[in-house]
Amino acid sequence: MKKKVLRKGLLVVLLAFATFLLPHAPVLQAATTFTPYDDFSEGVIDSALWNNYEFVREIDNGRLWLLARSANGSTGPISNTLKFGGDVDPSTITTITATITPHQFDYGDPENPTKAMAMVGGRFYNDGTSSGPGDCTGDIIGQIGIGYTNGSPTVPKLFCSVSRFNSSDCSTTDPTPLASAVWPITVSMDTPYTVTVAWDQSTSTFTATYSGTTKTYTASGTIDPPRSLFRGLYTKVLNNTDESGGKAGFASAYFDNVYTNLSSDPYDDFSADYIARTKWSNYEFVRAIADNHLTLFARGFTGAVTENTLPVAAPNNVSAIQATVTPGELSSDGPAGLKPFIYVGGRFFNDGSAGDGFEGDIGAYVGLKRTSDGLYYIGKWKVVRFTGTTMSDFEEIAGGESKKVLPPNQSKSYNLSVAWDGTKFTFVGNKETFSFTPKTYMANATVAKAPFKGLGAMIIDQPVPGDTNIHEAKAMGYFNNVMIATSYFLTADIAGSGTVKSGPAGINCSNAGGRCSAPFLPNKQVVLTAKAATGWVFNRWYYVSGADPSCTTKTACPITMTEATGPTEMRAVFSQDPTLLVSPASPKNFGNVKVTSTKPGVVTFSVTNKTTKGAVPLTVAVSDPTIVSGNAGEFTRQNDNCTTAGTVQPNKKCTFQIAFKPSSVADGKHATITITTNDPSALTKTIDLWGNGK
Repeated sequence: MKKKVLRKGLLVVLLAFATFLLPHAPVLQAATTFTPYDDFSEGVIDSALWNNYEFVREIDNGRLWLLARSANGSTGPISNTLKFGGDVDPSTITTITATITPHQFDYGDPENPTKAMAMVGGRFYNDGTSSGPGDCTGDIIGQIGIGYTNGSPTVPKLFCSVSRFNSSDCSTTDPTPLASAVWPITVSMDTPYTVTVAWDQSTSTFTATYSGTTKTYTASGTIDPPRSLFRGLYTKVLNNTDESGGKAGFASAYFDNVYTNLSSDPYDDFSADYIARTKWSNYEFVRAIADNHLTLFARGFTGAVTENTLPVAAPNNVSAIQATVTPGELSSDGPAGLKPFIYVGGRFFNDGSAGDGFEGDIGAYVGLKRTSDGLYYIGKWKVVRFTGTTMSDFEEIAGGESKKVLPPNQSKSYNLSVAWDGTKFTFVGNKETFSFTPKTYMANATVAKAPFKGLGAMIIDQPVPGDTNIHEAKAMGYFNNVMIATSYFLTADIAGSGTVKSGPAGINCSNAGGRCSAPFLPNKQVVLTAKAATGWVFNRWYYVSGADPSCTTKTACPITMTEATGPTEMRAVFSQDPTLLVSPASPKNFGNVKVTSTKPGVVTFSVTNKTTKGAVPLTVAVSDPTIVSGNAGEFTRQNDNCTTAGTVQPNKKCTFQIAFKPSSVADGKHATITITTNDPSALTKTIDLWGNGK
C-alpha cells in the first residue's frame, strides 16, 4: 500500500474536550471496564471479530490498485470495482483496454477453493428475462482478465467469459457461463498483461483479445439494454459452493493505461494523485491492515455521504467501544459543507419509530474533525437520530466540540471511547468524561433496527446555500488497540401502574407505559422486582423477547445474564382494583354422577375481590348455565349470594353453587357459566363445567 495511506504518525492531534460544552451534565468518572478486542496484529481483518472485508481502491505509484479479500466462511461475491462515470456516460463505452498486473492471489482452501480474479469488463445487454428497471436478472457480463477458473481452481489463468446473472441484485450468475476460453500461457504474479474486451451492438458479438489472439461469442435472441449498467475494472473473490464457505480468498492487482473505444489517447493512465472525479463514478476507499494498525480512508464529493466503516461482528451485546486513533488526513477543498470525520461509536438503540430502514435508531460517536477554516483539528462528540432508510438521513440531537484546537502537526495518537449504560451515553476523550441522557427518545426505546458498533471514516455533506460547485473531501484514520465492554441488555416495561426495579441497580421504571433498560455483566444474576401502585395489584410477568426466564407470578423475577438470555425484555403486568379471583378455576369437572341417584353433584364456587389496598368494590353477576353438550336442566345454579348481593367488598368473597344432575347416561356433558364484573382485566369470565352421566 502506498506510503501516504499507511504511514502512522503523519498528522495527529490531542483531543481536548472542555467541560463548558455540557453545562447541565455532570463530569463523570469513566466506570466502564474494557477488555482487549483486536490489536490488528493478525495482518488481516478477522471475520470472527469484524463484519467487513478488506478493500483497497487507490492510485499507487502511477497505477490503480484494487484489492479484495473475503472472510472465512463468507458468502460473496466480494467485489472491488472502479466504474466508468463522472462526466462520462458509461453506456457509450463499448471497448475497454487495460494493463492488468496480478500482484497476489490466494484461493484460500485447496479442497474448496475460492475464485479470485482481476478483470476488465461490464454488463452490456439483457436477454429479456428481467422484470424491469433495477432487476439484474438476465444481464450479460463480458470480461477478460486473470483468475482461477473452474477447470483449474488453484492455478491462475488468463481467461475470458460471458456469463448471465440469475439474481435481481447481480450477486450470482448461472453455474455454467454462456462462453469461456483460456489462453495457453503461464500467468506470473507481478507481470503485466494487456487485454481488451469489446461489445459490438450491431452484430451482438463479444470479442476478447490478448497479444493478438481473439476469442468471440455472438449472442442470439433478445438484446435489450442492461438493467444494471456497469463497465469498468475490478477484482473479485467468488464464494465457495459448499455451506461452510471455506477459507478466505484474496485478489490484489494493479491496473494501468486504460483505453476506451479504440481511441489512441489513454482514457486514464492514473498519473494523478487521486482517482479522477470526471472519469470514474467511485473514488479512493481503503480498509486494510498493515504495520499492526487498521487504515480507514474515504474520499467523496459534494452530493452524498461517504462512509468507510469496520463494524463489530456481534454488536448487540457491545455496550462500549474504545480505540487508539491517529488521524492521517482530514481535508476539504471547499466551504464548510463537506465535513471529514474519523470516529469511534455506533447505533445503540431505537426510539420506537415504526418506519423502515434506520428510522429511529440513535447513534453516538466521538472523533476528530477539522475546524471550519481547515487549519486545525478539533474534538467532536455527537448523538444523532436517523430519520430515513439510509445512513445519510439523520439529524444531530446533541453534540459538542472542544474549545482547544491544535495544528495538524502533532505526533500523538488519541484514545476515544463511547459507552451506553441504558440511560445515558458517556464520551471519553483524554482524561475528561462527559455524558448525555436522551430522555426524549427513551419512552418507547427498543433494540436498534441496524445495530452497529465500530470504527469509521466519514465525509458528511451539508451543502452551503448558494454554492453550486462540486467539492471533495478526504477522511483518513489509523486505528489500533480496540477494546470493548460486553454486557447483556435487560429491558423492563410496565402494563398498568406500578414500578419495576433491578438488583443490582440499573433498572428503575414506573407508571403506565414505563420502559427502561440497562446493561449487566455476563453471568450476573439480576432480580427484577415489581411493586403495584395504589389501587393496583401485580398480576404476572410477561416475556416479550429474548430467552424466556420462566418467571412465575411472584413479584421477584431472577434472570442470569448470558449470551442465551440477553438481550431480554420482560413486562410487569399490573391489574387495577377490583380484581376477580374465582375458585375453583375453570374448567371444573364433576366427574361421574349416577343417573339413578337422588343427589346431584354440587360444587361451591367462591368469587373474591382480591385487592391489595382495598379501594374498589367488585360488582358480580352470575349467569345461569348454558348447555353446550348434554340436556337442558342438567347443570343448575343455586344458593347464589353473589348475584343477590351484587357487590363484593375489597378482600371479601361471595359464593354460589352449581349442581349437576345428569338425565341420561353419557360422558362429556358440558356447560358454561359467565361471571360479569367490573374488573378492568376481566369484565367477563367464563367457567367450563364438565361431567359424566353413569
